[in-house]
Amino acid sequence: MKRQKILVTPKLAAEWLKLNPATNRNMKPTAIARYAADMRAGNWPITGNNAILFSGDFEILADGQNRLTAVIEAGCDVAMEIVTGLPSEVFPNIDQGVTRGFDDVLKITGRDETNCKIVAAALKMYWRYKETGTPYYPGEVPSVAQLLELRSSAQGTRLVKSVNIALQHRTPLVAPTAMGFAHCIFAKNNRSDEPKATDFIELLASGAVGDSAHPVLLLRKRLIDNRTSLTAKLTTSSVLWLVFRTWNAFKTGESPQKLQLPKPSLGANGKPQSPVLPQVL
Repeated sequence: MKRQKILVTPKLAAEWLKLNPATNRNMKPTAIARYAADMRAGNWPITGNNAILFSGDFEILADGQNRLTAVIEAGCDVAMEIVTGLPSEVFPNIDQGVTRGFDDVLKITGRDETNCKIVAAALKMYWRYKETGTPYYPGEVPSVAQLLELRSSAQGTRLVKSVNIALQHRTPLVAPTAMGFAHCIFAKNNRSDEPKATDFIELLASGAVGDSAHPVLLLRKRLIDNRTSLTAKLTTSSVLWLVFRTWNAFKTGESPQKLQLPKPSLGANGKPQSPVLPQVL
């Protein structure tokens, strides 16, 4: 790996941008405008955090597309630290936790390019659920390595399949991230449960149920009332609790009279905690 300081001209920046892989994350116009303003004012700092990164000898641009675009927009020469000779396997960890989200990592590694944001969010939910019992526990934040390991596993493959099924039967009543996560948990890698889980979300999306006492119709009514309510809305965790509760009724043939959320418990900070999801039947 080699570090050097180079005076980057707009012409040189344009040449280096040609080395930008198509799978790199989208440009950030707001950041580009801010960078360009600093460059025009002569306030661009030369630090390791701002270095432009390349694999090999200027072979692939690994990090820096927004800063190089800002050089062109600023129309002036800018001194920058340049790092070359990086191996491609370190790319997913570059800028993680600062400006690169896990959805960017999925895109860069060539996975789930169409629905990166939804898949990334679903993977985090699934990881937290398996580690803590709740997908919304704020104290557990999975690392990039943990999420990549999950995505590469059979569970990760099932989860992506579930997200795609949720997107095929998308409904404004439940976010596709939560619905894909729920479908994966309901399916349980079981040949009999997987089609039933798909039937469940199809019915939730369409409402095409003949039985007026069907639990999915009860859930739809509760969620539609929530969307049209002028008062406090249900939290995502509460919606997911209702989805899990309804799935159990759907699975067992139960016809509940109403869907009642559990009384919220208070955390150590005195604030209500998210309801613990029902055990899936």
